[in-house]
Order: sequence, then C-alpha cells, then structure tokens
Amino acid sequence: MPRFLGPSLMALVLSTVGAMAQIAAPSPTEFTTQVSIANRFEIQEAQLALDRSSDEKVKAFAQMMVKDHSAAEKELETAGKSAGAAPAVQLDPAHESLVDALKGKSGADFDKAYIADQLKAHSQAVELLTAYSASGGDQGLKSWAKSALPIVKKHLDQVRAMGAV
Repeated sequence: MPRFLGPSLMALVLSTVGAMAQIAAPSPTEFTTQVSIANRFEIQEAQLALDRSSDEKVKAFAQMMVKDHSAAEKELETAGKSAGAAPAVQLDPAHESLVDALKGKSGADFDKAYIADQLKAHSQAVELLTAYSASGGDQGLKSWAKSALPIVKKHLDQVRAMGAV
C-alpha cells in the first residue's frame, strides 16, 4: 500500500468504527416496550378502521392487523419473559395522539390518514426488528424479531399497495 494512503485509510476505518459503535440495538426492555407499543397502536387503529372505513381493502387489512398484531403481542410477552422484559400496558403519548387524530376523521380522509399512519408505523417496525435481529442483546427476543420481520415486511408491502386507495 502506498505510504500516503495509510493515514487516510486509517482515518476512514476509525471513523467508520466510531459510527458503527454509535448504532446500538435497544436493551431487551426498551425493545419489548417499543414493539409492544407498535402492536397496540396497530390494533387500536385497525379497530377504528373496522368501524369507520367503507373501503373493503382497508377493512381486510385492518382485520389482518388485529389478528397478526394480537398474536405478535402474545408471542412477544412470552419471549420477553425470558429477558425479564414486560410488554407495554398502554400507548405512549405520541401514538395516543395519532389514534386521537384518526378518531376525528371520516370517509376518504380517514382511509388516507389510516394508510399514512400504517405506512410510517410498519416502516419503523421493519427498521427496529431488523436492527434487533442483527444485534439484539437477548437471544429469545432476537429470534422473535427474526420470525416477526417477514410478517411485518408483508404488512408494509400491503399497505404500500393500498396507498392508491
């Protein structure tokens, strides 16, 4: 290697290692709480969609959200126990605010807001599950994240397809 590349290459390696060290998976407790809030959010918004949407595609998606995220929450509770991490018992203020905003909508405005919320929520869930399945601290939760990831990716693909509703 030429001598003038040595320090530059070393600086690049050190900056990359430093940046990677800053990206840490959440603790098992933080992960369980974040995923549990996401599940509860999906379920609550889906229940609203089942009551308020007149679009059959939106209702079918909402039905799937209730079923899949209720099952995921039960599985998460089991996986979290081994790590000493309990699921959330309620939504955080940010998600509660989104649910409240959705309650104020109807018709096409409701469907559009629901789809937008679901698109963002599922994108964030894919990122969280991907990060934890790669570098999470608890093996049971890591395995759970790996098994949940394909389902959440499928949900994301479906909500993207509904974006034209």
